[in-house]
Amino acid sequence: MFTQPNFFFIGGMRCGSTSLNLMLEQHPEIYMSGVKEPHYYLAQAFRNKETPSPEDTEFLETFVKGGKYRTAHTYQSLFQDIGGAKVVGESSHYLYYGETAAAIYKDSPDARILVCLRDPVDRLFSEYLLNLRRGSETGSFADYVERYAAGFVSGEIPDKINVPKLDKGIQSELLAPWIEQFGSERVKTVLFDDLNQHPTETMKDIFSWLGVDANFIAQKVHAQKGGAAKAKWITNAMNAQNVILKQAKNLIPKSMKVKLRSAMFSKTLERPEMEAETRRFLVEFYQDDVEQLSKITGKDLSCWI
Repeated sequence: MFTQPNFFFIGGMRCGSTSLNLMLEQHPEIYMSGVKEPHYYLAQAFRNKETPSPEDTEFLETFVKGGKYRTAHTYQSLFQDIGGAKVVGESSHYLYYGETAAAIYKDSPDARILVCLRDPVDRLFSEYLLNLRRGSETGSFADYVERYAAGFVSGEIPDKINVPKLDKGIQSELLAPWIEQFGSERVKTVLFDDLNQHPTETMKDIFSWLGVDANFIAQKVHAQKGGAAKAKWITNAMNAQNVILKQAKNLIPKSMKVKLRSAMFSKTLERPEMEAETRRFLVEFYQDDVEQLSKITGKDLSCWI
């Protein structure tokens, strides 16, 4: 019999979601889907449309084919071994897809929603560093920001939420549909800095909110690092997909695997400095949204601006 998840960790990206997910799944009363980012409910949001457009139908078909757990049958298979877990959850970056809030609410109206927020300037820089590590970016951060912000600067894109890459930092607008759908009491926000600097206290607060043993201490895990590779052959080897390496990786526990990757990347990556002028532009770009985010979350975010 399928158990409907009653907890959704919806992001955000480069806000410590991998680390937080690994700490959540350590708790004996919490079952987190063994597959992170199934994104089933994004597909479900399109399936729920009463009058889907041809573009909607085409997107849904392509999206379902692009992931293993985007149909009801395959998604349900993720929750067959929950045991006696009190909280059953999954982790996908649904924060960036407001339409998924209604889709989740339809199936699980009493669900609890967890969001991790981060200084939007630092979040964007972290995403740039990740792309630098992967090799999809080779230029400076200033060039990266200028490329995506050009439309806003020229006035072609008046709404900040529509600026590519930078839009993930407009967190008050992204959070709004979730609070509207589930109510502020069921949507919990935590800060990346708190998770990073005070992990035990932050997790205790989350466990208490979820109604599980708040005295359980999860082992802190540092995840995904970014930067320019000092020796590309090392990072290429770590990301290699050959059969032997994949089999070897499967023998290592997930938390240990993340620790090893983090330790290796800390030795093999160089972190460039953010240009002062670029930071000033981004602080101003995000200021209004940060002030609004502070109001709706009740958190003092003045240090971000």
